[in-house]
Amino acid sequence: MKADIKSVGRCLSFSEAVAETVEKLPYIECTLEHTHEIYAVKTYEKTDIYPGFDELERQARLACLTAFEPYVERSAFDSTLFYSWLVPTLDGWNDNKVEDRTTLCVLGRSDGGTLTKSMKGENI
Repeated sequence: MKADIKSVGRCLSFSEAVAETVEKLPYIECTLEHTHEIYAVKTYEKTDIYPGFDELERQARLACLTAFEPYVERSAFDSTLFYSWLVPTLDGWNDNKVEDRTTLCVLGRSDGGTLTKSMKGENI
């Protein structure tokens, strides 16, 4: 699941059965019905040693909460949107072909519905 800062603002359409490990992101135009939007990317240096899943989760929780309000223009605690994240696996981190060193912060509708536009600056 290689991504970079250019992924911010891109939309994704996951089916209900999302696998525990995502190898390819299901990008879709934000004007079409989609389930998630990438609103922040945390990139680790190529020289960094894999910190472990629990540490990546801890860092993602903080990074994604911090980035939510500036992107949506509403606090995550007052929003009708949820936020979550995708973190690299050990295999992805060490794969010389992929070198997945990014955590993606994603948002979606709290009621499970779909979105039909970007949520950047929507204040919802």
